Amino acid sequence: MEPLPNIPTPARLVWREIRHRAFPGMVFVVALVTAAILWRNQATVPHLVGEVEALTGTVATIEDGMITDLHVDQLQPVQKGQAIAEFRVADPESVRVKLANITAELQVMQSRMTQDQQRLLQGYEQLRLDWLEQRVYLATARVELEYAESELARVTKLSTDKLVSEDELDRATTLASSRRAEVAEREKLVAELKDKLDHLAPDDATRFQSSISEQLNQEIAAAEARLQLAAKPVTLTAPIDGVVTEIRHQSGERVARGETIVVITATTPRQIIGYLRPPLTLQPQPGDKVEVRTRNSHRDVGIAKILRVGGHFEAMAPNIAAANPGTSKLGLPVLVSLPDNLKLLPGEIVDLALKQ
Repeated sequence: MEPLPNIPTPARLVWREIRHRAFPGMVFVVALVTAAILWRNQATVPHLVGEVEALTGTVATIEDGMITDLHVDQLQPVQKGQAIAEFRVADPESVRVKLANITAELQVMQSRMTQDQQRLLQGYEQLRLDWLEQRVYLATARVELEYAESELARVTKLSTDKLVSEDELDRATTLASSRRAEVAEREKLVAELKDKLDHLAPDDATRFQSSISEQLNQEIAAAEARLQLAAKPVTLTAPIDGVVTEIRHQSGERVARGETIVVITATTPRQIIGYLRPPLTLQPQPGDKVEVRTRNSHRDVGIAKILRVGGHFEAMAPNIAAANPGTSKLGLPVLVSLPDNLKLLPGEIVDLALKQ
């Protein structure tokens, strides 16, 4: 008797058997492996949240004055020592007030000497006082000339960019010309008075120079030097390499002593700072290893070590507190080094896990 032929099983029945028997087991294995991978790479609970420390430097003033020129813009890269702004400490008004006090002292000295000296000596001292007084006026004129020339340069630059009218440029040019003429005339007058003093000087000069006159003469010379130095623009430079992140004052503004003009943020980080919230379940020590995990899509991981541990709880930095919600806003500060294999940016938030 011949064997009966095999009856073929329909594909629909074969697929049903696979779905009922093999498919559930395969789905379970895939889900288990996927959960393990996600847990290892994504769901690791950090011990603390840290921030890549951003080093900042400020360009500030040391005296009251005016910004004559600003050389940088927002987000512009700068290098340490690069010129940031030109700053003028003194202005003609303050210089005139200071030199007016010196002139007043000269006039007081003149009235005292008139009562005590003989007619010949009085004439000599009068000429000397006139010479000193003209030196004061010359110093004032020179300061005003420097200010007028600086203002002319600034207005000329603005006129090139069509930011000021031609009338303002003409006024600045006229003022600078008049100041130059005044300085030339006063220099000539001071030179003529000095020549007369040299010809009229008595043989015994000590008879005509009291201690008060000599002291006042030295004070005038020192004041002239200080005021001439203060009237010149001061170049403010960048304290660090980085990027300009904030500009608080513009060219032409007057600023008070100690005010910040520009804020510079370094582009190269130095360390990471994190905070352990109370109660402390771990006691970190300098030298302990720390796993640093970024918060980007790849969740890059690097190994660093603890540099220093704070000695008391303190308020967390705002960025870290916002990135690590919790009931306590206090934490124990921990400084962590930068992993060699991670490219971290200043201000970036990272997750930190202590390695026991």
